[in-house]
Amino acid sequence: MRERRRRSVVGVGAALAAAAIGVVLAGTSTQAFGTTPSAPRIVNGDETPAGQFDYMAALISTDRLAVDGIFQSQFCGAALTTPTTVVTAAHCVVDPATGVTASPAQIAVGIGRALRSDALRLVPVASIAVHPQFKLLVWTNDVAVLTLAEPVNDVPLILPVTADEAKTYTEPGTSAQVIGWGNLSADGNAFPETLRVGRVVVFPDTACSKTGKYSVSGVRFEGYEPADADVASMLCASGVRGSGEIVDSCQGDSGGPLIAGEGPGARLIGIVSWGEECASRHPGVYTRVSAMTNFLIEQRALPSIAPELAPQVTVEPLSSAARVVFLAAPDGAAITTFAATATNTVTGEVTTCFATPGPVTHTGFCVMGGLANGAEYSVTGIAAGPLGNSSAAAPVIVAPDALPDPGRITSVATGSHGTARFSVRGADGNGLPVLGQRVACLPLGGGPGRSGPVRDNRVTVTGLRTDAYSCFATARTAVGTARSNPRIVHGEP
Repeated sequence: MRERRRRSVVGVGAALAAAAIGVVLAGTSTQAFGTTPSAPRIVNGDETPAGQFDYMAALISTDRLAVDGIFQSQFCGAALTTPTTVVTAAHCVVDPATGVTASPAQIAVGIGRALRSDALRLVPVASIAVHPQFKLLVWTNDVAVLTLAEPVNDVPLILPVTADEAKTYTEPGTSAQVIGWGNLSADGNAFPETLRVGRVVVFPDTACSKTGKYSVSGVRFEGYEPADADVASMLCASGVRGSGEIVDSCQGDSGGPLIAGEGPGARLIGIVSWGEECASRHPGVYTRVSAMTNFLIEQRALPSIAPELAPQVTVEPLSSAARVVFLAAPDGAAITTFAATATNTVTGEVTTCFATPGPVTHTGFCVMGGLANGAEYSVTGIAAGPLGNSSAAAPVIVAPDALPDPGRITSVATGSHGTARFSVRGADGNGLPVLGQRVACLPLGGGPGRSGPVRDNRVTVTGLRTDAYSCFATARTAVGTARSNPRIVHGEP
């Protein structure tokens, strides 16, 4: 059996350290990063854009934190799957010599993209659960769940792929992304401050657990012996850039996520576990998340219920259209999509639209166009998640009319003392004079709103508290008043 090379810097029972995505030129010898001008160039993965992987978390050694700081104390990655849980590799939190699991006090979870940034926040850990069948010698079931001492409610989450979804997300050749702060060099020590992403593809099981070979963009990879890679609990992935550079995770990336899919359909399909060498002709090996469904449900790291309660649905008539606004029911279910259906009460013609819930507000909206002014429509909606769909909301009858086009908010700048300055696209009265245009802001938590009249496509709204507001433009004609799509604005003190 080959020696397993963990992809954490050092496990929690020894010294803990730092982390990103390793990319090495295929077919060249490797030297330490930056040793000589003629050394083969070590190519790291791409720096992640702000806001793209907000669910990424860093595991920080509290034993080293006070002396060495966050950058030197980061030793593994993790993924925020619920507001109170992160999923990581078991080998990140188990002492390899003794098999003892670290105490929660030894680890803090860092939320943020840049390890040296003042914006990075540390969250204490309340408990650590390691998969009961994790085996140190063979690294099967390499997964652990850290429960946070306080919830993280203001960043989007990543849903673990379930056993039912596995075929869709882990088909051979599926594109995926691995993220982390791991070593940029296969032989040296070059750790980035900012999160990195590498683009890889999922390998067939036969190319992972056997001596079979698999090619990616002309680069041929060799698999592992069946005794090394147990495909029941592991999957393999690596990537190749256009110039032939191999993309792989490396030391410090352990515990970090392997992601497939985009937007609301993105799923956590793997956890960085081990490999023979970084960015070599052997693929990286990841914990197969779809095989860990029961464990993740038991640890409340994967929602165990489908959405059952219907969302609250509000319908606003527009000209030849209707806007549907959703609010998720507070039942704790994971929701990835809202869907609305409008049925013409006379002809039976059906129109649909879809919306993505916000990560914090759990609201969303969509606009159904192509409706007939003056006709009545019965509108209902559901919430959908990876485990199923909710019941349908009670129907709402709406009749589109020749209401004005209220324009839209094009930009907003918040200032001190609760001010917000808006730029607004002008309104159109649909052939009638516009009698007034305003911007109104309603607090999401309820209570009185604030508004101001639009003049020369600008307006300042004052008196906003340090809350989240739903702000929209309104326009009024003799037919009635219409409002624009909402924009979330946070008041400043």
